[in-house]
Amino acid sequence: MRFTLALPLVALCSCSPAPELASAPDADRIFAADCPKPPDTSGADTYDAIYNELLGPKSAAQCQNPACHGGSSEQGGLKMKNTKEEAYQGMKDYGLLFPNPDAGTVTEDPPPSVAGLVRVVIPLASTGKPKMPRELCGNRFLTAAEIERIKSWGRKGAPNN
Repeated sequence: MRFTLALPLVALCSCSPAPELASAPDADRIFAADCPKPPDTSGADTYDAIYNELLGPKSAAQCQNPACHGGSSEQGGLKMKNTKEEAYQGMKDYGLLFPNPDAGTVTEDPPPSVAGLVRVVIPLASTGKPKMPRELCGNRFLTAAEIERIKSWGRKGAPNN
């Protein structure tokens, strides 16, 4: 009987038991066995991790959401389109990124390679809120630690890695 209940929950709950069934004796065993673990890139300062976790369409800020700067939308003139590479190019074209693979040790804060991007996502002194992202569709402002990750990537020259 427990097995019969677990199969629909895996499909419906993205590998987590429904709250009312989370205390079932074997809930952890059933769900842990069925769910592949994605690679842990949290905290990484590569473009791949920053795009996936902070800027892409399913990330914290959701910059590439079709309602904002993704797809055919180009709110404010920023065109991030559909792919990770198009988002990178769009940020370069807009002046948010100035990649410099020969950056070496950069001491400026924020690093010149990501200064435009950082200026958009840091909280303004006047309001305490950043210019972007606007609060839409479940996105959120970036935390200080997430902004520091962008700066760390910038200190490396903001490569498309």
